[in-house]
Amino acid sequence: MPDTSDSSICTVYLFRTIHPISDFTRFMDGFEKYTRSGICRLCIILKGAVSQDQEEVIYRRVESMKSKFDIFIVRIDDSCLVSEAYYKVSRDLSDKYVCFCNTYSEPIVPDWLEKLSGIVVEDQAGVSGATGAYESTLSETRFPNPSLRTNAYFVSRELYLNLDGVDASDREGALRFESGQTSMTRQILALGKRVVVVNGDGNAFDINKCHEANAFRSVGPQNLLVADNRTRAYDEADEKLKAKLRRFAWEGRKTRRQRFLSALKRAVRNVLVSAGRR
Repeated sequence: MPDTSDSSICTVYLFRTIHPISDFTRFMDGFEKYTRSGICRLCIILKGAVSQDQEEVIYRRVESMKSKFDIFIVRIDDSCLVSEAYYKVSRDLSDKYVCFCNTYSEPIVPDWLEKLSGIVVEDQAGVSGATGAYESTLSETRFPNPSLRTNAYFVSRELYLNLDGVDASDREGALRFESGQTSMTRQILALGKRVVVVNGDGNAFDINKCHEANAFRSVGPQNLLVADNRTRAYDEADEKLKAKLRRFAWEGRKTRRQRFLSALKRAVRNVLVSAGRR
């Protein structure tokens, strides 16, 4: 495993305070259990107003972990988008690398950060993520659209800050940066750098083959480094829903016209079959 002890890494975890404090606790449990002491600093972004009960839980947890980890807290107004918050905090960091995790993220594998960071630190990739998919949330982007998901990804801070749209302050801009025509994935690929998904075994897969990682909506168990609300929902779904979610991630959502043509073909086929039986 690569030596990242002197790599100057900051893990940035954003907790939206409108969510249950259990989301914060889930991340901190996973981070404390599966992160080697000294490998990184931990920046906790508290996005939104913090209740007294939340404040007490957060304070106690941070204090209990300070002997093992360098932890600091940044507070940001809830009107600031997640992507915008990442950008604002990253500008003020001095670390060479950043690992972004969102409210729902949960490290679930020992040495998850070493596995995620190694290929970037060794300059074999521009960015690495814990999950990826081929779908897009924007109509402007046609399927397939291989992109990293933003539940956990690791990148050079300098590279990240120089990407177009990284400071998006509106929802549409943030979606474009995640999976649009000018996404982080596409921009880094255009620079001639690899974009990879790293699964729970620590194996890296190029983004256009990330289905082979079996790290997101896989036929068998999801081989994850970092879980999130979507991966947990998939694990809890029945087989019918799982099949539907796999199609969305890896085969694409059909347009209205495509659905109409598919229904028409089925109707014609049924008519021909019925006529053949007469």
